[in-house]
Amino acid sequence: MQQLGRYTLHGLLGKGGVARVYEAELNGPAGFRKRVALKVVSNILNEEHQTDLVNEARLGALLRHPNVVDIYELGEEDGRVYIAMELVDGPTIKQLVQSYGPPPAEVALELCRQITRGLVHAHALRVDGRPANLIHRDLKPSNILMDPAGLAKISDFGIARAEVIAESQTEAGLVRGSLGYMSPEQMVGDPLNQRTDLFSLGVVFYFLITGRRLVESKSLSQYFARLLDMSQWIDGPEVLDPVRARIPGMEKLLTQMLRPKSEERIESALQVRKELNQLRAGPDQ
Repeated sequence: MQQLGRYTLHGLLGKGGVARVYEAELNGPAGFRKRVALKVVSNILNEEHQTDLVNEARLGALLRHPNVVDIYELGEEDGRVYIAMELVDGPTIKQLVQSYGPPPAEVALELCRQITRGLVHAHALRVDGRPANLIHRDLKPSNILMDPAGLAKISDFGIARAEVIAESQTEAGLVRGSLGYMSPEQMVGDPLNQRTDLFSLGVVFYFLITGRRLVESKSLSQYFARLLDMSQWIDGPEVLDPVRARIPGMEKLLTQMLRPKSEERIESALQVRKELNQLRAGPDQ
């Protein structure tokens, strides 16, 4: 078995273009054992990826909430930066929906509430008495994990931005995020605020409730063109009728979250949470 610093690596949990995640174990005296997920930068020569991981660790360590993946430690061994974090023994939202289809309406609504509670906590972060103004910037189904107890947990704050973390200040005009979940302002490199996350959150809700992506596109230009036309086509019956049928009233909330202009969106994650608490799932067919 491979060793990385104090951790024994037991197997690969997943990999992406930036990092690999391993199931690992920390062993200590008197039989102490702690299972963790260890996220390690794939390319130790890529300074941007190293910075992203450091950023994720520094921000994640400031967050403590049942619906956010817990960060334990940031370390470095032989030039390899790693994060030790909570090991979540369950699928991502993306894996869950792709394997079994959208969950029952009441379960989908509860998961929407949980994800929103995690985002409310992140957006409310204060450091040394001042608002961090944290923006996740990469909310998507593959960044939301499910644990065996049914808790949804937001993960991957690698490209998050917060005023309290110097390394998280991305250059103006740089497009970062995931195709299919980015807001219009992200697409063009405009200034961002926390309502950027609300747009992505609305797209996640749509996927969770319907089992479909809101916008199917193969290129940034196709996706951006669809976003600019969002206010017109989203009112079509083929888009929101499936949402309305499963969770009456959710379609109204989604139209507030998915406005192309950020200033026209619902005000905050806290307001989204309040609206979700008023909704009741309809009967599943």
